[in-house]
Amino acid sequence: MKSLLVLPAGDAREIATRPRLPFRVRYPSSDQRVVKRLPRYRAMFPLPGDDVMKKILVMFLVLVPAVLAAQQAKSPVADALRQMLNGREKNTIAAFEQMPAEKFNFKPTPEQMTFGHLAAHIADGNYYFCSKTGGVDRPKAEELKGDEGKDKLVAAVKASFAFCHEALAKADDSKLSEDIQWFDGKPRARAWAALGLASSWADHYGMAAIYLRLNGLLPPTAQPEHKK
Repeated sequence: MKSLLVLPAGDAREIATRPRLPFRVRYPSSDQRVVKRLPRYRAMFPLPGDDVMKKILVMFLVLVPAVLAAQQAKSPVADALRQMLNGREKNTIAAFEQMPAEKFNFKPTPEQMTFGHLAAHIADGNYYFCSKTGGVDRPKAEELKGDEGKDKLVAAVKASFAFCHEALAKADDSKLSEDIQWFDGKPRARAWAALGLASSWADHYGMAAIYLRLNGLLPPTAQPEHKK
C-alpha cells in the first residue's frame, strides 16, 4: 500500500513550485493537499515536521546535561571526607587494637612519641579538625597524655571517630571560606581544617603502621585478607 502524507495548503503549494520533484501533487476540493513522497528524498526536501523534531532534539541535548549537573553533589569536599571516614576509622582503630598493650610505650627513637601518645594525639586531632570542618562545638573530653593504657586509649580513639561522624554530617562546602580560629589563634578559612583532617588521617595511620612493623606486626592494610 502506498503511503500518503497530508500537508497544509501553503506547504503543498511551496513544494509544488520546486522543479522536478520526485512526487506528484493532486489538489482535492478541500483546503488540504495530498502529496505522494518517496522516503529517500526526505533529507533533500524536509517536511515542516522535521524542524519540530530537530528542535525537540536540540532541547533534549541542552536540558539533559543541565539536569545531570544539578543532580551532582553540591559539597564534593565534604562528601569526600564523609566517604573517607569509614575506611580511615576502621584501619586506624584496627592498628591500635593490634598492638599489644605492653608495646604502647614503644617509640622508635627517644625523640619520637610513644605509640600510646600517638593514640592520644589522634583522638585530639579528630576532635579539633572534625569540629572545625563541621562547624560544631568540640565536646568536652578528658585530655590524655598517652600513658593511660591500651583500653582507655583505644576507647578514646573510637569516641573521637564517632564524633567525626556527627560533625561531618553537618559539613558543607559553602562554609569552607568562613573563618575559623587556627592553632595559633589567628583566623584561617575553614578549608584549612578540611584539608588538615584528610592529611592527618593519612599521616597518623602511616605512623601507626610503621610502629607495628617495627614490632614485627603487619599493619591492617597489609594483611592478606585486606588485599583480597
